[in-house]
Amino acid sequence: MKKGWKITLLVLGLLVIDQVVKVVVKTTMTPGETTNVLGRWLQLIFVENDGAAGGLTFGSSHWAKLALSLFRLVAIGGLVWYDAYLLRRKRETTPWGIHVALGLVLAGAIGNMIDSAFYGMIWGYAPFLYGNVVDMFKMPFTFVFNLADLYIVIAVAYTVLFQWKYLVGSDKKGDKKIETK
Repeated sequence: MKKGWKITLLVLGLLVIDQVVKVVVKTTMTPGETTNVLGRWLQLIFVENDGAAGGLTFGSSHWAKLALSLFRLVAIGGLVWYDAYLLRRKRETTPWGIHVALGLVLAGAIGNMIDSAFYGMIWGYAPFLYGNVVDMFKMPFTFVFNLADLYIVIAVAYTVLFQWKYLVGSDKKGDKKIETK
């Protein structure tokens, strides 16, 4: 199976898991309801986030919400384009882990975009692109997050910890610089 199909299946699988968890939380819990999973170390709490990760907002206006949704769409398009570019042009020098990390970020971005694009319409509280993102996990040292957010954090941490040589422009064969054309 080609790398492109493997990444596509990874993204789709992660998206399904993310969306199933969000729908279960949204349909079985009330906003603010909290359940201890591992005591205070991991709690399940239903929060509808109208901004970005961690509840970060860019104002409460109609235009700020639209700008956030459009940014997400542009980011998703950029991620798809960049991974396709790496798959086509940099096959020999791009580590598989970079594609996996991009797939995780893409799954996270699409997962949260689905929420903001469609959840408002489905549950009847907002038009297309103006819905809220469903968050549900809380740890003592974090904001409330969802699986899509976790995918992105894991991808960034993995890339920084294990793919740093690729990021700074060297490959695994003797730290030679990767030439770009």
